[in-house]
Amino acid sequence: MQHAYLLECSWLCLILPLGGLIYMTRGWILSPEVPAIALTMIWLLIVGYSMFGVVPSVVYAMYRRDLMSKLPWILDILNLAAKFPVPILILIAFATRPAMFRACSA
Repeated sequence: MQHAYLLECSWLCLILPLGGLIYMTRGWILSPEVPAIALTMIWLLIVGYSMFGVVPSVVYAMYRRDLMSKLPWILDILNLAAKFPVPILILIAFATRPAMFRACSA
């Protein structure tokens, strides 16, 4: 019974922020006008955060004690894998900006 509750909570915790992300990016998510690097960041976030529902579902469905005890570590690695590419892409975008590009200043 507790595993069903944990599974339900994991999907609820996924759907709420993921739904917000998709709602906020709905106009740009498939637009050809958006730069490729921005679309890549959006899709990496959507796919990376979706894994937070898929991975616990697999662990809870398999109900293996060894995976249950390792789930916090698996989620930590998944957290890093979901968030790490975004700053790297921002760094790449900054390094490959046009020569006359000026950053916003106050």
